Amino acid sequence: MPLATSGQAVHLYLGPNSNSSASGPPTTVTLNYQGPIDLLEAAVTGLDPNASYTLGLVPNLGASTQDFQPLATFQTNAAGAQIVESLGPLRQVVAGSPELQNQRDQKRYLEIVPAGGTQAVQVQLQVQ
Repeated sequence: MPLATSGQAVHLYLGPNSNSSASGPPTTVTLNYQGPIDLLEAAVTGLDPNASYTLGLVPNLGASTQDFQPLATFQTNAAGAQIVESLGPLRQVVAGSPELQNQRDQKRYLEIVPAGGTQAVQVQLQVQ
């Protein structure tokens, strides 16, 4: 792998779902390219204090209860925040990749749901 691709990153944001009580600044997510895998680091904010949540992937933000793929379960601190990390081939499916257009794999979106729940409290915001 050429060193030039090392350290490349994609930055995303998650914000409150329209039906959620989440508030505050958006959750920031960085997908750091590490070669065959990526390191996802999310600075989660605006959730209920001392509560358990799951960060995961969904194929469609409009139908988030279908095909939810969990990446990491975490508990927020007293301020309703947490740093969450996950490893995997995430950048291609979350940020989109030209290779995906020729495969049956489709783009996925990040969401945060209460642990054991299905209703998203934060969803990946679309960049205009």
